[in-house]
Amino acid sequence: MNLLKKTSLFPFFFSLTFLLFGCQKNIDEDVELDLDTEIIIADANVGVTVSEIDNIADQAEVLSFVSKKTYDITDVLNDCATVEKDDTLFGNNYDTLYTRVSFGEVECEGIDGRKRKGKIEIMSVYNKLGFRKFREINTENYHVQGKKVRLQRKLEYDTLNDLNQFVWKLIGNVEITYSNNEKTTVDFDKKYTLVSGGDTPLNLEDDELQITGSENGIRKNGKNFTNTIIEPLKVSRNCRYVKEVKIKFEIENEIDFVLDYGAGSDCDNKVDILYGDQKEVIELD
Repeated sequence: MNLLKKTSLFPFFFSLTFLLFGCQKNIDEDVELDLDTEIIIADANVGVTVSEIDNIADQAEVLSFVSKKTYDITDVLNDCATVEKDDTLFGNNYDTLYTRVSFGEVECEGIDGRKRKGKIEIMSVYNKLGFRKFREINTENYHVQGKKVRLQRKLEYDTLNDLNQFVWKLIGNVEITYSNNEKTTVDFDKKYTLVSGGDTPLNLEDDELQITGSENGIRKNGKNFTNTIIEPLKVSRNCRYVKEVKIKFEIENEIDFVLDYGAGSDCDNKVDILYGDQKEVIELD
């Protein structure tokens, strides 16, 4: 995706924001660790949820339709998602585009098997050369799979690095409320680097982003946490899940662990929990 074009966007898949791990007596034998894997799965799914919203925003603004983010971009969710575009506001130096994705007020099950309702609102600002300087995403009464997701996310152009790759800084927060009224809250401070896909502005599938930075917040069980990306996160358009990253979780009054999204195949929902010299595999939603 060419971020020098108005048609460019990026994921975020996620998000992101967020992440996974495993367990074993030796690094090749999976065993059951003394960890609350249900809470860890909730931790890891935060990142997937944010990434999905970011991807939906990209597709709506660039393509004017929404598909599920997995193996095939032709899996269109248009039976549930309506894309509305307001008139572009033209300024002396910058143009502002507004896009809205509505899933309706009643849960609608897409062909990906996930139920959604509510709205995702996107505002992007471009200079007169078509370079995106700023982007904001907000949700309005948005629910996915029975969870309410309140997301506020701002992406602002930062710099051009030594490899002539564009870098944006990402700040924001997300709050996920579960059916039992438990909540996960996350504040994020990250940087997005466009690694590849810049020469094909209308093809989102070949975009690859590298994400660095950290997050902090409160887990579903009420404990404070901080996580730090220790091996850069890679996200691509042809996969709904994060493909590659290691994230260290530091939990209040608990032993640290690492989530490794590189488990399994190149694109699947498996994540390794690394806990000392042990490993356990979990699966995301």
